[in-house]
Amino acid sequence: MRFLANAILVMSTVTVVDACHAESRLSAGVVMAQLREAVERRDSAKVGELKRRWEEGWDKKWSLVEISFEDIGWFQRRIALKWERPSESETRIRQDSFTLDGAFASALESVAKGGRTIAAAEVSITQDGRIRARNWSYFGTKVRQGLPASFPPMPEVLYHELEIVEGGRVVSAYRSKLNFHVNVDTAEPEDAPSDATLVSGVRWPAVERLIAAQRAESAKQKEKQ
Repeated sequence: MRFLANAILVMSTVTVVDACHAESRLSAGVVMAQLREAVERRDSAKVGELKRRWEEGWDKKWSLVEISFEDIGWFQRRIALKWERPSESETRIRQDSFTLDGAFASALESVAKGGRTIAAAEVSITQDGRIRARNWSYFGTKVRQGLPASFPPMPEVLYHELEIVEGGRVVSAYRSKLNFHVNVDTAEPEDAPSDATLVSGVRWPAVERLIAAQRAESAKQKEKQ
């Protein structure tokens, strides 16, 4: 019951934060329609301002290093933004994709250290700019051949980690040898491996239910054997 009380406390705190920022996020949804114009002008300062107004928790420590339009298929183009946030020991990289009218399409984050990518994540964000989860894969130094052989070599995956984000901050992190899955439409976790364990923060009820369901299913399959 203690973890549930902690989770409720965190959720209550976040609700207050959400209420304080609700108006800015709603207006940001309108403001992001200005993104295409800012990108066409290569106006980095304006793009950064729009991004901060749209995405909860985004700050000025991120530097915009690339602005472009990219073709993703027949007569389909996207706005592509690349950001970097260096520290003493590593560099965090974010790659954002938006439709031409400023709607969110996708986001990827990675961490580079010593010239090597040590982690990469899909970032799940709602259309009003709230990060809900980061689905990380952490890489080792070994490299294996891709399958089929025509695919490029792939780094070994040491483990996967799912971060749950509320109010712009990480409140829970779960680790597993297998990958987690987050719904692309709702930005909410929809599958968690049975071996997943909490490594930081509070136990998150939705993830705990997914883990329990997988463990129950695994137990059921063992009984049939």
